[in-house]
Amino acid sequence: MDGELFVIIYLLGARKGKFDSNGKAVAIPGSNIPLSAAGVLILWLGWFGFTVAQYYLLIQLILH
Repeated sequence: MDGELFVIIYLLGARKGKFDSNGKAVAIPGSNIPLSAAGVLILWLGWFGFTVAQYYLLIQLILH
């Protein structure tokens, strides 16, 4: 299976825009910090809500 993956990776090649016309590597721009922060906030709020609901249901099961 490993050999097949290497062949597929070789056939796919580098990303478009990775090299210029002379074959020199082009730097890939960094990520968008505000968008990354918004994603972290959304994940954190989802995790927080899930955890609170999980404990709430656990307490309901124990008390009844």
